[in-house]
Amino acid sequence: MSTSMDSAARVMSGTHGEAWMDDELCGETLGLQAKVAGNKEDVPMCGQFMVDTKLMSAKGTGSIRFHKVNSRMAIKMSDNLKAGRDTRVKLISKLDDPDAYGAERVVIYDASFDDLTLADWEAAAKGRSNARLHSRAGSSWTWSSRDKEGNTMAEKKQNYEPTTVERLLGACKREPQEQLLLFKSWTDETGAPVVFRIRELSYDEVREIQQMHAGRDIAAAVITAGVVEPNLRDASLQKACGAATPYEVVHKMLRAGEIEDLQAAIEKLSGYRASTLEILADIEKTERG
Repeated sequence: MSTSMDSAARVMSGTHGEAWMDDELCGETLGLQAKVAGNKEDVPMCGQFMVDTKLMSAKGTGSIRFHKVNSRMAIKMSDNLKAGRDTRVKLISKLDDPDAYGAERVVIYDASFDDLTLADWEAAAKGRSNARLHSRAGSSWTWSSRDKEGNTMAEKKQNYEPTTVERLLGACKREPQEQLLLFKSWTDETGAPVVFRIRELSYDEVREIQQMHAGRDIAAAVITAGVVEPNLRDASLQKACGAATPYEVVHKMLRAGEIEDLQAAIEKLSGYRASTLEILADIEKTERG
């Protein structure tokens, strides 16, 4: 999870950085840079004006800079260079600023140096040496960060308790519910029980029914809107019932008790006629003087 910056002190300072080479601390390190660049090729596509790209490989590059204190790099690389061998090392970059939110650690395996500065100095200037490096084919690198309690980001994510807003981001668009209802004392002409499929009504649908049918046949309006199958607006069903409207179908096809129960079932599915909330805890407010 991202962390907002509440102070300039949170910016990580390279002064607190460390560089380790083959598990040995390089105390004279002045700076370290490591990058991974993707090698991409253009992919022209028909019907698309802009040229897209395809990632084909990756290349690790970087550099490490030292105060001139010793001949560390010359000693490490000279014998291999003379013999025509490539020097490979494990580099660890660690940045742990006590004012920052956490620490960062990057490990580069199988790093190879492209050059070696044998001598570079001038009068009245501090001695420095540089070495450019590559992370060659077959090598790998890892990255990790931790907070002040020592938890890595993976552990922090595992133990993280999302906020209510974060929980709702993927749940605010709820799919409407449906149910199948069987009429206990009603069968069709073949003797099979009659089953209705109902759906929940949205807040806007309920408000529209209340406004359009205030004091008038709300039960038939709720049933007509909430019954998916059978389609109460079907002309053949209306004709069979001797009805001119879906509301008349409800009155002529269903018994009085069935109308009441069916209306109640649709309203319950829509969140009415039953409590949808549960009290978890009472929040006590501190009295202010």
